[in-house]
Amino acid sequence: MRALFRANLPFLRFLGVFFGSYLGMSWLYDVWLDQYLQTPGQLDSFTNWANDHVMWVLQHFDHSAKSLFVNKSSGYWIFYHGKYVARIIEGCNAMRVMILFSAFVVAFRGPLKTSILFISVGIFSIHLLNIGRIAALSIALSRFPEFETALHDIAFPLFIYGCVFILWIVWVNKWAYGIRKN
Repeated sequence: MRALFRANLPFLRFLGVFFGSYLGMSWLYDVWLDQYLQTPGQLDSFTNWANDHVMWVLQHFDHSAKSLFVNKSSGYWIFYHGKYVARIIEGCNAMRVMILFSAFVVAFRGPLKTSILFISVGIFSIHLLNIGRIAALSIALSRFPEFETALHDIAFPLFIYGCVFILWIVWVNKWAYGIRKN
């Protein structure tokens, strides 16, 4: 039993660090998010920021594109070409994806400066990809509303998680200790 434990120690360490950092960052985000749950009629600043950036992108394609804050539970309603196409709520800001990404990089440790830089660049990239994802989804839904489930629940999550997976592969192959070939 001891030999089995020792043989799997690197994997168990990875799991412990991954789940520990994921749960820790998620808890911190939830604590931070709780302040907005106590304030009626207000969304968190990350969701507001995502909405502002999505609107900036959409207005380059349709100057009449707009968002309307409805309430905390309904978030922002997105209007494109004069019709309601989507809404942005707290779950649309990609913070949970950024936390998942960061926990993986922390668990597959690398040089500290490189880790901090890669996490920062990764988070920025995820934000940009997420803004593009929401804008593209809004445009697609304005033309093909009958494909809402396929686009929202399958295609666009596959896109964002696929990009995160590629970032992880780059991290593991280039900078993670004990993984790269010398």
